[in-house]
Amino acid sequence: MRPSLVAVIAALLLTSCQSYPSGAGRPSPDGYFSHAYDITGAGARELAQVQQILRAIAAKTNLPKRSPAPSDFSPVPIAFYRDSRVALLAFRHKDSVLVEVIRYNHSGLPAFARIDVLVRSTLSRKFGNRLYVEPEPDYSHPVITG
Repeated sequence: MRPSLVAVIAALLLTSCQSYPSGAGRPSPDGYFSHAYDITGAGARELAQVQQILRAIAAKTNLPKRSPAPSDFSPVPIAFYRDSRVALLAFRHKDSVLVEVIRYNHSGLPAFARIDVLVRSTLSRKFGNRLYVEPEPDYSHPVITG
């Protein structure tokens, strides 16, 4: 009986406090969060490969393709898939491609996690050391401009 009591207390302690390792990202209070991946040294071939990879991931996760309005993005994404909970998009910059996975709220957590794992593993396998994983952002504090 005593070992199970210790296990219960340990579990309660672990679940009652939330800690973030140094440098780890934090979602906003409403659940907004993102992960970004850069593929360096990307030319036309890599651009087409990224588009194909994202198309396959979107199809596998039932994420619909969207047509971005030029007024919504600068630069305009080369790939854009989105529903009400998550988005998957890619942008071309000079000699790199930026892929971003976005979660809009807490209800998007399962879909975000699944898409993010697929993006990270597929891009890592395809581009190896040319893939740079951006540091996780901290959205936990409001940004005040003005």
